[in-house]
Amino acid sequence: MISKMKYNLANFLSIGLTALLLSLSSCSDDDDSSMDASLENKTSGFVIVGNTASGTARVKYTEELPTGTFDLSDGADFPGFDPRTIYDHALFVRTPSPGQSSSFSKYVVNNTGELVEAGRIPTGLGPFRIMVRDAQVGVFQDPDRPSQITVFNPTSLVITSTINMSDGFVPGGINPRYTQFYFRGNDVFAPIDAGANREFTSFILHQANITNSFVEDTQREGNGENIISNFYNYLHHNNLDNAGNLYIPDGGNHEGEGIPGRINKIPAGSNEIDPTYVFEPARELNPQNIFLPTFNHFYVIDNNKAIARVNAETPRQAIDIVQAAGDVTVFTRRDMFEHEGLFYLPVVVGGANRQNSYYRYDPRTGTSEKAFDVTGADIVGVFNLANNN
Repeated sequence: MISKMKYNLANFLSIGLTALLLSLSSCSDDDDSSMDASLENKTSGFVIVGNTASGTARVKYTEELPTGTFDLSDGADFPGFDPRTIYDHALFVRTPSPGQSSSFSKYVVNNTGELVEAGRIPTGLGPFRIMVRDAQVGVFQDPDRPSQITVFNPTSLVITSTINMSDGFVPGGINPRYTQFYFRGNDVFAPIDAGANREFTSFILHQANITNSFVEDTQREGNGENIISNFYNYLHHNNLDNAGNLYIPDGGNHEGEGIPGRINKIPAGSNEIDPTYVFEPARELNPQNIFLPTFNHFYVIDNNKAIARVNAETPRQAIDIVQAAGDVTVFTRRDMFEHEGLFYLPVVVGGANRQNSYYRYDPRTGTSEKAFDVTGADIVGVFNLANNN
């Protein structure tokens, strides 16, 4: 028998979404340098980002985690502000610009609480995904060089090498688009996407060694008919368990009865998706949930457990939206964040029951409660400067 994840529920979302806890089973006081501390950048606190009705981004720093209602109306305005990874108290974003950005920028919060650009990496038009492993290694894909992964130093922002990924299998021979990067030591795994075509009927990963070259590809086979979509975390979270197993989720397929979103396991010491490991969180939670069996915000925590936001049942509102527009908009791609062992998940609902909130989930007790509301802009995300993800 294969081992599957078990779960405890946090029953808090009024639109049929549930937080799911998943068990993976397997200077001294007289030091003159203290005078310079006031000039240092912030190493803790939270950057809160929202979108305005005019399409701009509103960004504001707060030293303490909000309670009650947090007002973004007096935040700084940017043409856009799209953090893709956090490392060493810095946010790596697509350079804010009125049109498509042609670079990545590194932003820090200075001693007065202002977001300031600390450096920039030029790329081709519309850079997509960037991820930082540590102070020496980060990776991104340059759309002008789609068959490469670019390796850079996150501290200096100097490009250190490129990896030729052209040997990776891509259905139809089109250019791959890497939707995420997952590190396991010197290995980096990257799901590929067909872009606007979205024609892949299997979930395909390319693997490289950041000190060398392309390694191989591996895939989760689908049914040969339905497209398997990729899974998007707004940021990258921990996906390794205590034993070194790597878990990479996919989004399944949302059309008709669809294909349930699945967590794919790459066992420690292996480079291949384990075909015998089958875990579909939404279907496990509710076998009758066949219309929208999906989840998002996957995050491995300690003690071989993980947390995800799971569709416990398909809300009527979601069915109406999907049938009318052919798309899924109930799940928000705004990301969760962790603080002091608690997880904060976004809840954004329009209409008469409008919410623009974060809920706090305690994985030790399986309980949740509203943490704070946001006004002045619609939530994009809350980014904890103390975290690296």
